[in-house]
Amino acid sequence: MPWSNRFSGGGFIFNGRFHAVEPNVPGEAFPIHGDGFQKPWRFVRQTDTQAELVLDDGAIGPYRYSASGTYALQDGALEAGLTVENRAGIRLPYGLVFIPGSRAATRPQLEAKAKRVWLEDERHLPVGVVPVSERPPWDFAQSSPLPAGW
Repeated sequence: MPWSNRFSGGGFIFNGRFHAVEPNVPGEAFPIHGDGFQKPWRFVRQTDTQAELVLDDGAIGPYRYSASGTYALQDGALEAGLTVENRAGIRLPYGLVFIPGSRAATRPQLEAKAKRVWLEDERHLPVGVVPVSERPPWDFAQSSPLPAGW
């Protein structure tokens, strides 16, 4: 957070105004996802099966925000949630992303109901949206193993 994917062109235009955003990962040409994955989060609550974490000081480009993440083990599955609060004083688009993955010996399962999927080019920049029905391997309406590749 506070956005998913990358910005090219040094930033983005929203409501007729250009917002500059610098690259935030060494070796990457474009800013990726924001700073939510780069900052320390603090535990505010945890039990044997649940945890809630908070990020108080998200700040990258024009974004100023706070966020919370919840994780719970329920009936053998991980349930995760993210929320974000815009504190920038201006309207901005936000996007939250979970990047499922694991280096475990078995492939993790994912269940995520989506109607559309973003396509990307070789630089991993978005190039369009198609119905998930046009990309059956990306349809996780029913719990399915994650694809082995990118």
